[in-house]
Amino acid sequence: MTTHDELKTFLEFIYSGSLSDSIPLEHFRTLYVAAKEYEIPYLQEVCRNHLIASMNSSDAFDVLKLAEIH
Repeated sequence: MTTHDELKTFLEFIYSGSLSDSIPLEHFRTLYVAAKEYEIPYLQEVCRNHLIASMNSSDAFDVLKLAEIH
């Protein structure tokens, strides 16, 4: 489920082409799915790179689920 803050972050990206440095990790997961849905490769790449950089053993299965989407 998409929250108001996640939608706001998505729209800010659409208008500005960049993301704030203070976005929670959960937003990147939602943004990745939205980028896939709306065919925004640059946003997918940004989210993917951030998720890979922040990946640890406790969220590896969540990242695997996202990988199956792509």
